[in-house]
Amino acid sequence: MKKILAASVVGGLLLGGTGMAWAATGGGSDPTPSTSAAPGTDPKPAAGRAALARGALKVAADTIHVDQKDLVAELRAGKTIADVANEHHVAPQTVIDAIVNAAKARIATAVQNGKLTQDRADKLEARLPQLAEKLVNRTFGAHAGQSGNTSYGPNAAPASLAA
Repeated sequence: MKKILAASVVGGLLLGGTGMAWAATGGGSDPTPSTSAAPGTDPKPAAGRAALARGALKVAADTIHVDQKDLVAELRAGKTIADVANEHHVAPQTVIDAIVNAAKARIATAVQNGKLTQDRADKLEARLPQLAEKLVNRTFGAHAGQSGNTSYGPNAAPASLAA
């Protein structure tokens, strides 16, 4: 649960919007239930992870100086963000630092606006480098020996990355 909450907060912090508002409230139930969600489920943790992916992807693409759609295509082809960065003569650590700095800026804004406590912000900031490194080095797309449709499974690039 803590990982989902942290991912939701970081995702919301990178992009702003409802992911941050939900995470800052501790993931409480929404008074207006979603009609698309199955009874007893809350779609917001997945939305937070998607927001994290989109926000970090935008920062990564900007840092590498590539179009976000081109980066998504590379990820779906089985490359990591680090692979793409290396191909464009950008150190993967530079991308990690950019993602961390963007998230820290959003965390600072959330604390300033009363959306997060300083204690929670400190805990999130401590985890940012590890989370960013994991994201930059993760393979999302096709893998060796994998055949057929690669649009599903734990390592598939989320469809929301193209959004």
